[in-house]
Amino acid sequence: MIRAYYIESKDDIIMTGPVTIRNGRPYFNGAMIPLKEVPRTRDRSTALLIDALGMRVRNMDDKAIRAKLPGSDIWYMTCIEREGDVFDGFLSNGDALLIPYHFLISDSVLTAAYELSDSCIPTLFLTKGEVLKRKGTEGLRDVLRRLSQMKYERTVVFDTDGTLTADDWKELNYQYPQMIPYLNKDLQKLDGIDFPDIISDWPDLRQI
Repeated sequence: MIRAYYIESKDDIIMTGPVTIRNGRPYFNGAMIPLKEVPRTRDRSTALLIDALGMRVRNMDDKAIRAKLPGSDIWYMTCIEREGDVFDGFLSNGDALLIPYHFLISDSVLTAAYELSDSCIPTLFLTKGEVLKRKGTEGLRDVLRRLSQMKYERTVVFDTDGTLTADDWKELNYQYPQMIPYLNKDLQKLDGIDFPDIISDWPDLRQI
């Protein structure tokens, strides 16, 4: 399990807390704590740090991009619109850069990202089962097919409202075995499905 933490700098301290996702943008909806106070896991694991401010204002947060979580390998997600943003994203401490599809000015950015590094992972935010785009939405399978043609094997699919059923996930796993689901409720939908990993928000954030 990869735990996700939405982060933002407050008075030069990196804070984390629970969020609500609206139109692919995270808004904090509860108490926040310093990221450094998050309990460490016994074994080394992967943590996804999400630049909440950068995604809200569509401009990478230079302070958040340098955040660390001791004892964890870091994946990082922020607003990526153009090719230059991909280069900036690799200034982070991340082992992987997750690229939210709905900020991209065009698919050509993903082509450039793939050529730059196989550590770039397209991330699809779903609303009512459709992929959120810069303008409007598009069918999930159409977007996945296009990403596959661009040679992307790994993708993250964030079902923000829990629309996909267990049967949907089984079919997606069969067609795209390297897909990584991002889900925050009804995780039992994924039981028995052999995904390489699953992303979910750190549950304790909901109890602060």
